[in-house]
Amino acid sequence: MAVMKASKLQARILGLLGKEFDGTYDMGARLLEEMGLPKNGAPEGHTARSAGKLSDDELLALLPEADTSAEVVTRDQARAENDAYWARVKREAKEAAQEREAEKAERRKLNDALRAEGYRWVWLDEEGRDALGGNPWDEDRWALFGPDGKEATVEAARAAIGWK
Repeated sequence: MAVMKASKLQARILGLLGKEFDGTYDMGARLLEEMGLPKNGAPEGHTARSAGKLSDDELLALLPEADTSAEVVTRDQARAENDAYWARVKREAKEAAQEREAEKAERRKLNDALRAEGYRWVWLDEEGRDALGGNPWDEDRWALFGPDGKEATVEAARAAIGWK
């Protein structure tokens, strides 16, 4: 992709204000706008062509007060910041996925240990709750049943099998 050069007027104004930039139209326009000036650099009521004919002193007098402390990043800096941001997002997503997988593995180990001790998970829908004498209007859910056939909490089952 071709990069458009800054206009002569942009380069001239930025030079008069002592601002350095990479010579591209995009950075010149962003820098001028950040300073509170028109992006093409022409003072109000002037075209770029007519502003180009003005002397440096006349041109600076016609421009609004500029905030010369403004800074913008170059295209390469913006690309590097963007790449660093997405690398961080990918790394964090990968770490979160690894944490979820570790939690799933731990849960599988616990469920395998519970199953070995005679515990089982049962999906309780309306019919299942009704058969157990529960409220048929409760929400559907998974329930843990112990070897004695009674519903148990995970914490009680963990304690009963001596799970860490």
